[in-house]
Amino acid sequence: MKGKIRITDIMYLESSERHWHLLTDGYLEQLDTSALITRSRSSTVRVHLLITQIFPPKNQRKSISCLTLSDNTPAIVSAINRISEFVYNFFEKEKWIFIGQIMGETNKPIIIAHYPIINLTVYTINLTVSSQQLSNQNFDGLKPSISSN
Repeated sequence: MKGKIRITDIMYLESSERHWHLLTDGYLEQLDTSALITRSRSSTVRVHLLITQIFPPKNQRKSISCLTLSDNTPAIVSAINRISEFVYNFFEKEKWIFIGQIMGETNKPIIIAHYPIINLTVYTINLTVSSQQLSNQNFDGLKPSISSN
């Protein structure tokens, strides 16, 4: 089925951690898989994915820092920051990151984050680089960091 999908949305990967380890452990150079994306109540599309890099949770160092701007007292703002950092760390500690392409008439570079702790997978189509640049880029030093302002 042809059609457009949103630049960032939820998807349902049709592969599992067992498959992902084949790539991360070096048994595969790339993972050929698919995912389902719901475009509307009555329209779900299956996309063909070619995953070239996967970053399992154990290979990621994350530093979460939150800054809340509010008219509340400093004590309340500080407490909100601590809660936000706790929640981010709770979700981020098990996150998987996938880098690859949506294969089709025009290949689109994609970055996917999978949060198994809440069974949520979110993708974004990377519009700032071409598929070729994304394939050739070295992500060995990737250490994701989230800062919420």
